[in-house]
Amino acid sequence: MKAPRPNRNRASVGGKLSSASSADVPRRGPWWTPVAWVALFLGLTSLLHWTIPYPVDDDTAYHFTVGQLISRHGILRSFPWTPLTWQFDHYADKELLFHLLFAPAGWDSLRPSAWSAPSPEPPSSA
Repeated sequence: MKAPRPNRNRASVGGKLSSASSADVPRRGPWWTPVAWVALFLGLTSLLHWTIPYPVDDDTAYHFTVGQLISRHGILRSFPWTPLTWQFDHYADKELLFHLLFAPAGWDSLRPSAWSAPSPEPPSSA
């Protein structure tokens, strides 16, 4: 005599079988599905980043350039590239830690070609 097959449409609740339909039980996909989505996202954003030869907005170019200036000149105490603004003598970097992320010495070889122009030197006070 064969043993009865368990009913897979029932869930055990407190040692008792409850009649839950298969629609009530959450269905999980394979373990690699979230990994595949993350890989797809990273692949597409990397493709966009490396194929667009210029910064998409001014803010990105500013933060990147300030990070490069920090790597070349140290922590900025003034901002001599804007002589007609308040930042000329009263510069305070409110995103210092973010700019330090852009400052590693090897970053020049990783950035897109449009950003590879040398940073401006401060104007000389003659």
